[in-house]
Amino acid sequence: MKTLVTRLLCIALFIIGSIFVAQSFAKIDPETAVGIWLFNEATGKVAADSSGNGNKGKIIGAELVDGKFGKALRFDGNDNCVEVQNSDSLNPEEQISIVMWVYPDAGQNCDGNNNWRFLVSKGGWGSYHLIWESDWGANEIGWTLKIGGADKRLWTNTGASPEKWTHLGFTYHFKDGSTVHVNGEQQAGKSAQGPVNGPITTNPGVLKIGGGSNKGCPNGSGYFGGIIDEVAIFNVTLAPEEIEDIMNKGLEKAVGSTAVSSNGKLANTWASIKEN
Repeated sequence: MKTLVTRLLCIALFIIGSIFVAQSFAKIDPETAVGIWLFNEATGKVAADSSGNGNKGKIIGAELVDGKFGKALRFDGNDNCVEVQNSDSLNPEEQISIVMWVYPDAGQNCDGNNNWRFLVSKGGWGSYHLIWESDWGANEIGWTLKIGGADKRLWTNTGASPEKWTHLGFTYHFKDGSTVHVNGEQQAGKSAQGPVNGPITTNPGVLKIGGGSNKGCPNGSGYFGGIIDEVAIFNVTLAPEEIEDIMNKGLEKAVGSTAVSSNGKLANTWASIKEN
């Protein structure tokens, strides 16, 4: 009996140890990334898509500068943006997550009325977009999705302060709703336009990083002024710890995007796993 108990204990310890080892090697599945823009380009013409999905972006006016991880893009708040042409992969309907680093410029409250600066927008107001509110005291962030023909928005209670790096994470599940994460912390948030649930409305328009519907300083959909780095879109709902992992390690290490294989998909190699 004593021998049997010892054997069972050893088996249990082996199983528990295997679970911990598997967790330590776990990575965010690279196949769930539909677009990864690291902005580590040698020139300021094209923003490469490290996800392997071919969603490269056209850099319009934005300047390559030092970023949070490697290089980043500085936007002038007037007409600079990155334009990514429409593709099926950029139109998830049931789940989506977006992560990014932002460094907003000060003084973007140009007309004192609804200075919404777009960080990401798909088809303008047509599908999903992220807003930095530059004229509210908390510099709040709005995560908006078009659902059933209506805008469903979740505002944060805290936001991205000017002239500071802030990491932002956004998730949506068509049954569970939205979450917003600021510097790795999930925010309680406040909903606008009712509960946020249901399929996301798709839109054939371009995806813009740093740009909205109108250039200059309009009421409601202005371009962003400041620096943006490490943008990624996923077709799943990332867990809070996954968003925090991306924030701490950067996308290359957290997702395994240090190399793209010959078939255009991310190479999640043993070497990159051991590195973490």
